[in-house]
Amino acid sequence: MDYEELLIMAEEEDGLLVKEKPLTGSDGIIKGDRVAIRRTIRSYKRKSEVLAEEICHKRYTMGNILKYSGENRKQELIARAAAYRMKITFDQLIHASERGIRSRWELAEYLDCTEEFLIDALEHYHEKYGRGVRYKDYYIYFEPNFAIVKLI
Repeated sequence: MDYEELLIMAEEEDGLLVKEKPLTGSDGIIKGDRVAIRRTIRSYKRKSEVLAEEICHKRYTMGNILKYSGENRKQELIARAAAYRMKITFDQLIHASERGIRSRWELAEYLDCTEEFLIDALEHYHEKYGRGVRYKDYYIYFEPNFAIVKLI
């Protein structure tokens, strides 16, 4: 999902008001039903990643988690993992593979995310599923290299 799609989702599905603000301590913050995204982020890809995470904070975490320790760190990781699953789905990975997209750069472009976010998302999936996972008529490998194979 790109930034514009996430803005619509945030408003229509989650009732969030999203504004770009001159934040200094973080790239994004949510308070109640208001989300602030750091105005000086130049890339819409990065803005979409930040917004996805803030939407997931609304959905999956609670309370003030600005201090990054203990339970707060756990909630931050929950929201980040949910943002990976929101922006990079198995269906999207398969769709990209079917179109011949092979390199990380091409895949990140196709998924409208940064390479760093893509790598972190694939690492999250690797930690969650291990070597790979069967999904529909495919096997998605995370180890030793990322690959998608159509099952016969």
